Amino acid sequence: MMHLSLIFMRLVDDPAAAAKASGLLSAGGSILTLFAVPFWGATSDAIGRKPVILIGLLGNAVAYALVGLIPSMSSLIVGVVITRVTVATVTVCKCVLTHLLCCLARSFIFSLLVYHRQRINH
Repeated sequence: MMHLSLIFMRLVDDPAAAAKASGLLSAGGSILTLFAVPFWGATSDAIGRKPVILIGLLGNAVAYALVGLIPSMSSLIVGVVITRVTVATVTVCKCVLTHLLCCLARSFIFSLLVYHRQRINH
């Protein structure tokens, strides 16, 4: 979440305050994702996987629009919270892939997902 530090620098004058706020928001977002994953898993069992994936995509679209517009610090925080809660639906997507792919293709596809995730983070 390096990009959050850059956004905070634009909203806050003090670099130390921007770094602290960015760290707190990143850590808080990770905790939100930790608690949202079981919720989305139970919801996908109740209403199905497709609606949960669509809810996650819609939530991410709204959150990224809020973060992109960032008129204030509060909209940035709301956008990051929505993003971290709805990004937990990625687990449901992985579950769909597990059921659709055969054993050999499954290991190949999941290795690509891990590789792609590492490329984004670095």
